[in-house]
Amino acid sequence: FNTYPEGSVVGRNDRFGKEVEEMLTGYPTTEEKYIKSYLKPRAADEYERRVKFYGIITIPRAISTFVLKSTVAGLLMSFGPRADMKAMANAEVDIGFLEPGQMTVVMWQGKPVFVHRRTEAQIAVAVNDNTASDLKDAATDESRCQNPEYAVMIA
Repeated sequence: FNTYPEGSVVGRNDRFGKEVEEMLTGYPTTEEKYIKSYLKPRAADEYERRVKFYGIITIPRAISTFVLKSTVAGLLMSFGPRADMKAMANAEVDIGFLEPGQMTVVMWQGKPVFVHRRTEAQIAVAVNDNTASDLKDAATDESRCQNPEYAVMIA
C-alpha cells in the first residue's frame, strides 16, 4: 500500500489498471514516469544539436589545455639555465694547427682561455718544478694536465 498526501490509500493491484490508479491518486505510475522521461522519441535534429554541443564544449577545452601546457612548460623551462649560458658552457676548439711552442687564445664564458702547446723542454721543466707547494692551489703538473703536451689556462 502507498499512502499519498491526501490521505487516500491505494493498493498496487493489477485489476484496477494504471488509468484507475492515476485517477484515484492523481499521480502517474512509475512505469509512466519512466516512459515519459527515458523513452522519448528522438528529435529530428538531435544529432546536429549534439555535434554542436560537443563542439562548443570541446574546442574551449582543447584551447585551455594547450594554454595550460604552454604555461607549465614555460614555467619549468625557466628553472634551467638560459640559452646563452648553455651555449657558452661547452666550447670545442680545433687546436690541430698549433705547432710546439705556439699558443692561442679562445673566449669561453666571456673569459680568455689560453691553450699552449708545449715543447719537450717546457714539459720537462713543468714536471720537475717543485715550487707547487708555494702556490695557493698546490698541485703537480701531472694532476693538472690530462695531456702533458697541452697547457690550458683560464684567465
